[in-house]
Amino acid sequence: MDKNLNPDEAYKVIEKLVKEGDPKEVGIFISLLSHRYMKEMGITKEQFMTSLSNSIDELENKEG
Repeated sequence: MDKNLNPDEAYKVIEKLVKEGDPKEVGIFISLLSHRYMKEMGITKEQFMTSLSNSIDELENKEG
């Protein structure tokens, strides 16, 4: 797998997953991905949540 994630491709995958996926299954996927990311990065749940909150704030500010 290419280590560089193209934002446009990621957006397309996310849109498909959210629009076509079962909400419960999407939630499980997000939880598993988040847990795996925290383990790989060596961060606590609190650190992850702070980072996630900051990232969501940035995205919301870009949306205007």
